[in-house]
Amino acid sequence: MEDMARLWNINPVKVPHWNEPTHVENILSHIAKGTNHAWRSPEEDAKRLLKEFDLEEFGIGTVGGKVDTVIETSGAASSINMGIRLLRPGGKYVQMGVGKAKIEFPIVALSNKQLMFRGCFRYDAGDYELAVKLIAKGLVQVKPLISSVTLFEDATKAWEKTENGEGIENSIEDVKD
Repeated sequence: MEDMARLWNINPVKVPHWNEPTHVENILSHIAKGTNHAWRSPEEDAKRLLKEFDLEEFGIGTVGGKVDTVIETSGAASSINMGIRLLRPGGKYVQMGVGKAKIEFPIVALSNKQLMFRGCFRYDAGDYELAVKLIAKGLVQVKPLISSVTLFEDATKAWEKTENGEGIENSIEDVKD
């Protein structure tokens, strides 16, 4: 994610999704710079992040900061709530993470800030080709994200690692002919 942000000149201020600390700690080992643990209320965390990164904006009618765009990738209700609260009026919110079918979020803040809210299901036409090109050019590093590679015959071990929050990407190798 940080590599992608740099490619498009975006300041990669990141907040990990709200999962068990073991999973977050694994992710933080790869994206520690600019990352914050966010385990309070969405309102408190939004205020803390805005202050910590000098993104507070005063004199506006709604709570928010100097954040133009939020791309939420976890699908967790708490992260969605915080993302909406971080945005400045007129900001853009993109929901990529898929969480529960129904969640509670601050609709009044979304409306009062006149936010542009857009849903996205992870991939779009041309994304795979773009990813391959970026990796081939060395612009995006993926090897540090691969925690383990497991033979197909032992696939359940990879699933168990993932279930236990071990690693980021526990890959399963294809069947060899």
